[in-house]
Amino acid sequence: MIKGVIKYSALKTKLSALSGKLLTPADFNALKSSGSVLEATAFLKSLESYKNALSSLTEEDTHRGQVELLLWQSLYEDIQKINRFLGEKDRLFMDAYFIRYEIRFLAQTFEVLLDDSVTYLPLRADFGTGLFGRLSGLDVIAVSKAKNIEEYFNILKSSMYKTISNVVKPDEISPFDLEMHFEIFYFRQLFKVLNKKLSSSAVKGLKESCGALADMYNLKWIYRAKKYFNIDPTIIYSYLLPAKLHLSVDFYNKIISERDVASVEQQILKTPYAHCVKEGFSAESIYDIALKIDRKVKAEFPYSVAIALEYIHKKDLEIKNIITAIESIRYQNTGKES
Repeated sequence: MIKGVIKYSALKTKLSALSGKLLTPADFNALKSSGSVLEATAFLKSLESYKNALSSLTEEDTHRGQVELLLWQSLYEDIQKINRFLGEKDRLFMDAYFIRYEIRFLAQTFEVLLDDSVTYLPLRADFGTGLFGRLSGLDVIAVSKAKNIEEYFNILKSSMYKTISNVVKPDEISPFDLEMHFEIFYFRQLFKVLNKKLSSSAVKGLKESCGALADMYNLKWIYRAKKYFNIDPTIIYSYLLPAKLHLSVDFYNKIISERDVASVEQQILKTPYAHCVKEGFSAESIYDIALKIDRKVKAEFPYSVAIALEYIHKKDLEIKNIITAIESIRYQNTGKES
């Protein structure tokens, strides 16, 4: 018990130090006021939290995909630091949790293979070192070097992702469909670990944090499928994530069967996720609720891996906001930058 208290006290100290490096509102204002993507990346390089991750970025290498890939490297470095304070079972949870970043990388790589205009830097030798493939067996370097769709899916067959590779038709699958398959796979694997591999008292808190995200992603999918695309209910059902916290099967059946979007909105307003529908399920609205739950779980289970989720979610949202800011700068300078 005492050893565990000491271990998680050290983790708290590390998380506090990492949190102190998150961007301030003033930092974001400075970033948004950059006159070019090059100026924006130079500003980020001057910050302690992104200095190492962006160190290999040059003036010629400021394409969207290249910058995005390296920004996520910053989070991977932080997760590596967090893992040093975790025991074996806590690391098993983090390995399962990290699959969310593997599938993000896989989705990006797939888009690259479909679009010759999208360019990524060759992966750094330390890209996600000790994180990618720990649970899935994914060879991330091999994936990054795939020359075509067929080779990409053949590489997946040598990993845990073979279950996806075996059911999709490579010549017919769209980036959206593949990403949804990946999301379902991620939540299935995550809750498999939570339900069968962990015995920590904090499992309840971890399920609450991860289950709330699944709830919100499902609601986002249903809401947007109804409001913008009029997607058939059968297809909506096929892409529901296999995890939940507050929402029942009956609730999902009710809102999916609704034809009127306003009725769907009214039903969601009765759930703990009302804030999301009011904001159109923006990333910020989802993370507002996720972080609120993270703080609750952290207070309830202060000596567990659960305390790391709040920081990871904050850094995740920060990177998404940085990417959005850089893209805004890029569009403002269309014709001035390549």
